Amino acid sequence: TSFPTGCRFPYIPLQQPVSGQILLFCNDLNGTTIPRGTGIYIYVSTDGGATFPIANGGSPVLTASNDPNSPYYWLWNPGVACNSTMCYAMFDSQNNLVTPQQDTGLTYSYGIYDSTTKTLNFDTNRSSGIVIPGGGGAFVWVDTATNNLVILHALVNVTGYNYWLDTVSTFKSGTWATRRDLFQIYQTDIQISDPSAFSYNS
Repeated sequence: TSFPTGCRFPYIPLQQPVSGQILLFCNDLNGTTIPRGTGIYIYVSTDGGATFPIANGGSPVLTASNDPNSPYYWLWNPGVACNSTMCYAMFDSQNNLVTPQQDTGLTYSYGIYDSTTKTLNFDTNRSSGIVIPGGGGAFVWVDTATNNLVILHALVNVTGYNYWLDTVSTFKSGTWATRRDLFQIYQTDIQISDPSAFSYNS
């Protein structure tokens, strides 16, 4: 496999939009002269994962903001799920007013993936701000019948608990809900974050 140079925090969706193409998302924190990177990029393999040439004309699918007040100033850890045409994404995001990862949260976006031109735009339909405060390292699953989302993710800055834990959130009928009452993994004195597996049964 020829992995893209400068691709940091890579994410290959469990749910791919079309057969014969493997989408890879990552940010370019190590690939530019700007320490925080310029955004989230997409690479598409058509040879079973042997190579991943950059797609979307070499432009970011989600562009980092130059406004230090914007939650899109810092971007990393993309998490994406797709149905046959639409891709849904979560991103670790933060403004530049505090130390990175100390006030992080998850932002949300969606966009149509064109498998012919290999293009995708997450800039147009991105959330105005953080939708899951304290969230990070999202693993995303979409119900293709309803387009509801299940997000397995890390959570920090929990009241009374000073460590990262893993839990699940949902996006259903336009409403976000973090369901620590249904699922959470935590251990005092241990940071548990960035889940990377998801199993769904009914």
